[in-house]
Amino acid sequence: MNARAGTVHLGAGGVGPTAREVADVLGDGSTISITLERAREQMGPIADAFALDQRLSSARAHQDLGWRPLHDDPPAVLAGRRSKGTEDRAHCSRQDDARTGGTALSGSSAGRGR
Repeated sequence: MNARAGTVHLGAGGVGPTAREVADVLGDGSTISITLERAREQMGPIADAFALDQRLSSARAHQDLGWRPLHDDPPAVLAGRRSKGTEDRAHCSRQDDARTGGTALSGSSAGRGR
């Protein structure tokens, strides 16, 4: 390992799919595009985070740590999970936080006891 103390590494493998690509896989062909304003109305402030154009790389983890991902095709992994049925899909719900005026997302996996 050649990493200096305090170095930040990303442990994510393969291609970095866009939010649209992930939605297409998980949406089973039923995705629609909406405006950012409508997304803000429906999702709250988190919509702005989803709208950002960010690309991350694990190249430093490969180089410094010799790290390699177990899976290198996130859309294919998601499609495999999707094909198992709804009992294994993660679900999120929006909850307004009255204390801060913000929005919180809570997740659960149906059928996993969470």
